[in-house]
Amino acid sequence: MLWQVAYAEWVFPPVLWPDFRAPDFLACLHTYRRRDRRFGGVPHQTNGDMS
Repeated sequence: MLWQVAYAEWVFPPVLWPDFRAPDFLACLHTYRRRDRRFGGVPHQTNGDMS
């Protein structure tokens, strides 16, 4: 159900499942680690201040 994955972290590697190996999995983990997460909030730098 779509509302259950509202805050899910999706990764779509270019490799198809039969060829998916450990280096591909590690690349997905690296992509996940580099993401900027705000958890529904605004970044701390701006804090909603428009000035």
